[in-house]
Order: sequence, then C-alpha cells, then structure tokens
Amino acid sequence: MKLTYGSTNGFASSPGCIHKLSRTRCESLWVIWRAMPTATPTCLGKRAEQRLAHALTHLGHHTGRHHSGVVQVDVTNEQLGNLSDVSMFTATRLLKKWERNGAIAKEHNKILILFPKKLDLD
Repeated sequence: MKLTYGSTNGFASSPGCIHKLSRTRCESLWVIWRAMPTATPTCLGKRAEQRLAHALTHLGHHTGRHHSGVVQVDVTNEQLGNLSDVSMFTATRLLKKWERNGAIAKEHNKILILFPKKLDLD
C-alpha cells in the first residue's frame, strides 16, 4: 500500500475533525500533519511507540512553545493518537509510560517535553 501526503491514514479528511481547538490552531495541526513523514512509506512498519514519539517531537518542533529547555505542545491524547495512527488507549498508555520515565509531563490538553532523548525514536 502506497501512502502519499494527501492520504488520511485513518484520520478524517478535514481539519474540522480536531475538536475543541481554535480554528487557527486546528488548521495549523492539519497542515503539519499533512507534511509529516509518518504519511510516507518510511514509517510503515514502525512500532506504535516510535510513531507516537515522532508525532510528538514533530509537533513540538513546529507548533510547540519553547521556554527554559522545555517544549509545550497543546494536543490531546486522542489527537496525538490520530496523528500517529494509534488508538487513544495506546497513546494514553505510552504517554503515561514516558511521564513515569521523566521524558514528559502532562497537564490538561498539554504535553511538556522535558527530555526528548528519553522518547523511543529509533
């Protein structure tokens, strides 16, 4: 199966599917998702943990707020799961694992990336 940047890969085909976000924030996430390498064949076969870590760091790089060595990403578990093609349950489980390991901290609809090297990116 060949995926292209226009492929939805399980994600709804319009930015309106990202609920509870401002229109501008929603459109920003949609544009970034469409350009993410996870929509290319190079990420096929990657583990869920790797896809989720890649999506989180990609969002952090492009939309995150950087301050004091910490990157804040405004995204829900469900949105992050959709971006990385994993279920909300799996996204939540992996985020809790990273939180216990000290890689991230969670607040309501916010993820603080504390130590990106602790995320499984390989």
